[in-house]
Amino acid sequence: MLITRLYRNAYLAYQMMGQSRLPFKPLKTIKRSQSQRVREMVAHVYRTVPYYRETMDRLGWKVEDFQNAEDLSEYRLRFVI
Repeated sequence: MLITRLYRNAYLAYQMMGQSRLPFKPLKTIKRSQSQRVREMVAHVYRTVPYYRETMDRLGWKVEDFQNAEDLSEYRLRFVI
C-alpha cells in the first residue's frame, strides 16, 4: 500500500510540473492538450469502468466519437434528452 501511495504521489507531482505554465501557453496548444486528455480519459474509463463501458455500448457510442471537450457536452445532452 505504501508503494502504491508513493507511486501515485510521484505521478501526480510529475503531472503538476507542467500545469503551472499551461495558462500562459497559446490557446491552440491548450485546446490540443485538452483534446488529448479527453481522448485518454474516455479510453481509460471505457477500458476500466464496467458501468461506462456498458452504457456506451448500449447507446452505440464509440471511444473514437469523443475527440474534444465539446464532444463530451454534445453526447451528454443527447443522453439527457
